[in-house]
Amino acid sequence: MIIKEFAKLCDCNPQTLRYYDSIDLLKPVNVDKYTGYRHYNVEQALQYLKIKKLQDAGFSIEEIKKLINASDDVIFDALNKKILEQESKLLEIKKIQKSYQKEMKEMKEKIASIKEKMMSSALEVDYKDEFGISKDEFYEIIKAANTMLDNSLSDEIIDFATPIDEDDEIVSDDLSLVYEVNNFKRIKDVINSIPDLSKGEYVVFVIADDKYKDNYAYVNTVVSMIVEKTPGKDFNLKISFDFSKEKQSFKIYKKI
Repeated sequence: MIIKEFAKLCDCNPQTLRYYDSIDLLKPVNVDKYTGYRHYNVEQALQYLKIKKLQDAGFSIEEIKKLINASDDVIFDALNKKILEQESKLLEIKKIQKSYQKEMKEMKEKIASIKEKMMSSALEVDYKDEFGISKDEFYEIIKAANTMLDNSLSDEIIDFATPIDEDDEIVSDDLSLVYEVNNFKRIKDVINSIPDLSKGEYVVFVIADDKYKDNYAYVNTVVSMIVEKTPGKDFNLKISFDFSKEKQSFKIYKKI
């Protein structure tokens, strides 16, 4: 049978048979070397049906290739295993459904708490003296940070508990120190003297005054000011905060 006749027998599109041929799933018994016509045996309709049913059951092409010449008993066993897999997935989805509302509520409460801390901690920051910016500029930064929280629904926001240690392996031979200020008094003095960052990857270590520990507004403002320092540039930043009563330090490393 030529491909059109075989496709009519199988109630499928000839393009489907051409695709099966191209992936070595169901090949014609013969291809005329002069016309290019594909020829199929009537019995191959059984193979087509097997492929179709296995696809409908969710088997991958590779799985079907292993089963294409298997007996009906083997096919039935494979279908039973697939049923068990799907039942297991269904149970998992039901568990997710039950926990979804609870976990979404908890995450929204966590984000609301962080936003509240952001606003309350903003009152503890002398934005003009510390950053050299206006009240409007300061609260625009806070507003942008809150918008980010609204859009993210993520608990990976700011982790004060696990700062990157400058002595860790992250400061390695492939990082070059490009900027350093120690024992600064105000972050504005540090930010204003940061050199333009060119394209590349940077690691920034900030050891700030201990009075700003756990202060979301302070941290987000510093991050925003670092990013805004070089607008439009293609660079990646990894910024780590730590806090100390004894010393303040600001260092930028560039990945070589």
